[in-house]
Amino acid sequence: MKKRALFSDLVKYLDNKEALVITGMRQVGKTTLMRQIYDFIEDKPKLWFDFENPLEVKLFEDIDYNTIYKRVEGMAAKNKNQRLTVFIDEIQIFPEITKVIKYLIDHYRVKFIVTGSSNYYLKNLFPESLSGRKFLFQLDPLKFQRKNRPLVVWSKPSNTTTFSITKNLKPIMKTFCASEVFRQ
Repeated sequence: MKKRALFSDLVKYLDNKEALVITGMRQVGKTTLMRQIYDFIEDKPKLWFDFENPLEVKLFEDIDYNTIYKRVEGMAAKNKNQRLTVFIDEIQIFPEITKVIKYLIDHYRVKFIVTGSSNYYLKNLFPESLSGRKFLFQLDPLKFQRKNRPLVVWSKPSNTTTFSITKNLKPIMKTFCASEVFRQ
């Protein structure tokens, strides 16, 4: 699968201590993008959590953050000197996780890559505890790019449709948005 443009921006920050927060509207590909990064990190300890599963949220529901770290570390095949990377999908389901993330970044150098909806982030539900500990990335649903003269429109990089710039854009977009390419 072809990678989104944001992929190359995100991988530049994998060695930084800050958490990578991927936001965007529903169904724009946040989880797919995060999965591509997960697959990109081949030889390092990593874990994936989907907070739509209440049992995975429960792993992080403890008032002793050291216990959470021990629990998570025990799930990963990791040497003492290796840095653990934790991927969390749908972070908005458990807003208290940001306090855990702050603690694990500060005390155990855990790298976090998380997704959350734009509405969640824009409503300031992330507490200030992650100030200076996160990089925010916005994944947009559609991208327009001019290459030579044609206008290239896509919803997924693997589904590219090219239209002439001389045509009226409104009927083109109406047709495109109703097409199977857009709904995939």
